[in-house]
Amino acid sequence: MNKKSLILAVLALTGVVSSATTLAQPPSGEPSFFITATGSGNGADLGGLAGADAICQSQADAAGLDKTFHAYLSTQGRNAVNARDRIGEGPWFNANGYRVAASVDDLHSANHRING
Repeated sequence: MNKKSLILAVLALTGVVSSATTLAQPPSGEPSFFITATGSGNGADLGGLAGADAICQSQADAAGLDKTFHAYLSTQGRNAVNARDRIGEGPWFNANGYRVAASVDDLHSANHRING
């Protein structure tokens, strides 16, 4: 896969996305997404979607997260893959157990922002 065909936003959907509406909710779920800057060591070449998924799963395993994780990446061109279609239906919880989104549409709504 051409490394330029990957949109690098490796948001391996667990930790720092929140919204004003979710901050008031009590913890209620296991972490289900995270953000990582870990790469393959080859710049933007993550080894395609499979390689990016493996990086994300390795990070999740190291953090003791007992789920299957996928990189939030899309591809372009023939047989394009949309990142939204790779992440499941939700809900998503951050590292503190707060629900940050109930559905894919909720996750991508204007109500959410990424906190550094």
